[in-house]
Amino acid sequence: MTDDDIPRWTLSEHLKAGEAALAEIQSDVERAASAQPICHHFDECKPTDILHVDRDEIYATVSDHFSTLGVDFAADRLEAWETSSPNFQWLNQRVPSLFEAANEAGLIYCGWTWEPKDRQPISASTVNVINNLSN
Repeated sequence: MTDDDIPRWTLSEHLKAGEAALAEIQSDVERAASAQPICHHFDECKPTDILHVDRDEIYATVSDHFSTLGVDFAADRLEAWETSSPNFQWLNQRVPSLFEAANEAGLIYCGWTWEPKDRQPISASTVNVINNLSN
């Protein structure tokens, strides 16, 4: 996939996909009732060559800002993690704040995945995530 092929959703598209993901998450009643790992995915507007630059250094202020929003940003993977029980209130607060923060930082918010152990993730993202450890 080339950079031109990477889908870029609007905030409205992210929220709509998030609503569909929440409906699917609610079908896994036991896991949905407890806090689970959630990964937020990002891409660079202008790709960096990780062989020549240190993303941790480039995105240090982004990491600090994302921390104030309640997520831990891993610059080397362009992911931000949290443990949460997602619901509609969470969706309508978390996604717009990360979408805006990503835009301000020169990143593209690609969406989020709910990733409990031992099952495939449920995604509201332009990124396809597969859990190779689940059966």
